[in-house]
Amino acid sequence: NIGWGIPNFYAAAFLKNYQMDFTLRTYPNPAGEHLTLQLNLENPSPFNQGLIMIYNIRGQLVFQKKFALTYSRLQYNLELDELPTNKLVANGIYIAGIKIGNLKRYTRFTILR
Repeated sequence: NIGWGIPNFYAAAFLKNYQMDFTLRTYPNPAGEHLTLQLNLENPSPFNQGLIMIYNIRGQLVFQKKFALTYSRLQYNLELDELPTNKLVANGIYIAGIKIGNLKRYTRFTILR
């Protein structure tokens, strides 16, 4: 079941014709202690979760986390000091990405302390 009570055998046909798009915004930029990722869906999503990804300037994945997708607007606050890895505490340019289904959006942000 992919959500909305749609059985898996209908999923391929449904998702093939479904038009989903979203925007991703990060602030503040530059970020110091925290970063907010704001996601706005243009249509309700048939998916119930997404994935947040943070890459360093070299393209290395330094953070990822699944999130529940329950609304058409999501705001996720990322405390930079509380990350499980120490790769994302240095000043520099990073790429934030969100993946929902096969659709991905990316935006650049800077950490400056």
